[in-house]
Amino acid sequence: MSGPWPSLTLATQQPLNVILLDIHLPGMDGYDVLQALQADNRTRAIPVIALSADAMPEQVERGLQVGFQAYQAKPLNLPQVMTVLDALADPAVALQLQRALPHSRSQNVQPFTGNQAGKL
Repeated sequence: MSGPWPSLTLATQQPLNVILLDIHLPGMDGYDVLQALQADNRTRAIPVIALSADAMPEQVERGLQVGFQAYQAKPLNLPQVMTVLDALADPAVALQLQRALPHSRSQNVQPFTGNQAGKL
């Protein structure tokens, strides 16, 4: 198999805490992969963070609207990525992010974009 399909198979066979997913993949884009993950009972609860060099406000909003837990712009700001990962693991940190960020969701983890480093 080429493209992201082996990763989709792996996601259904391994217990994963989070998925970092590039939007631009060969064979199918990250939105298609997210849709496949959301359609599978074994993977739908896994938080997925979008990674992309496309970080215009409308692209970020689209990513959050379709279900990415966060949208990180490339090049990645690793301390910021670690903050997002901490939030996914710790509801108290997620609450702090929720208060600091303009977007909100009903789930424990709030949307977090690459353009919000100064708001934390």
